[in-house]
Amino acid sequence: MAINTIARGSGARPPSAPGGCCAQLVKFLWSWMGVMFNYALHPSNFYREFCTRPQTFKAPNRSGEVAVLTGGTKGIGLEVLKKLLESKFHVIIGCRSLIAGEEVMTSIRNGGITTGSCKVFELDLKSLKSVRRFAENVLREAPRIDLLINNAGVMFAPYEITEDLCESQFQVNYLSHFVLTNLLLPRMKETSRRSDKHVACRIVNVASDANYGGHIDFDNLEQCKVYVSNKAYSDSKLCQILHAYYLDSLLRSEDIKVNVLSLHPGVIVSDLWNNMPSVVVAIVNMFKWMLRTTEDGAKTVIYTALSPKLEGVGGVYINSCEIVQPVSQVSDISIQKRLWDKSLELGKI
Repeated sequence: MAINTIARGSGARPPSAPGGCCAQLVKFLWSWMGVMFNYALHPSNFYREFCTRPQTFKAPNRSGEVAVLTGGTKGIGLEVLKKLLESKFHVIIGCRSLIAGEEVMTSIRNGGITTGSCKVFELDLKSLKSVRRFAENVLREAPRIDLLINNAGVMFAPYEITEDLCESQFQVNYLSHFVLTNLLLPRMKETSRRSDKHVACRIVNVASDANYGGHIDFDNLEQCKVYVSNKAYSDSKLCQILHAYYLDSLLRSEDIKVNVLSLHPGVIVSDLWNNMPSVVVAIVNMFKWMLRTTEDGAKTVIYTALSPKLEGVGGVYINSCEIVQPVSQVSDISIQKRLWDKSLELGKI
């Protein structure tokens, strides 16, 4: 959820985080400067981010259709969930706590949203076992899947290796969603061929402009040799965009009406910033009046997921309801394919 003031993060790095101080400093500066250079070289991107707000988009009636959403209990995900329910979707959300999911639904109903329906299943993105269990539950629950929004994530997290032996931001933000997408994709392909399906299915990856500070190094991918939280975050978001571009190209080559898109919801004041050093948190708090709200972020997600203007459009990156160019590495088809193949290996697909 959005907060009025960001709590101060400790900035402490676990002793087990790999890499020496000099190497960490270089990666820290590389990532932040990549984002800053993007704004310096493309003033329109800066203007779009800090001087405008996404347009309000009236979502269409999607009664009878099914949407799957990861992370729907707080922040952008909560606002997206509300919009999907207003559009009369049957929404399946994956979250770590079933109790939290049920409490959120009670709150939404008490708040006056009575349309749509919702089912909550447990999902821990730090565990591929949990991802597979969630996918099994979804496939058992839903005879069709019209929309998948890969929204849940972590930002600037302390160094951690998951039970699947991957760095946590890489797995939570990217790999687990990659696996989930592949597990649900056959059902989405079936849905796209239904006689009552008049628009394409969509897969939406909630990425970030942090991708401009990312760079894929396959020798430093799933387990960082030098760990810096903001660089790991940038790389994970870059992976999400590469995934969207490559999967969309594969589906188009098979003439399958499932479009894959990625987006930047905006720089948003939220508790995700709490892992940053206190000096960064203080700076963000000073300029939070320029930043977007969770409602702003949800507008771009819903636009990307449902707008008729994007019908038949895929393999693009959206910011403020506009198609923009991500970092140049995204256009490298050899990088797209190599990441795809590596992800199939890591995900054991």
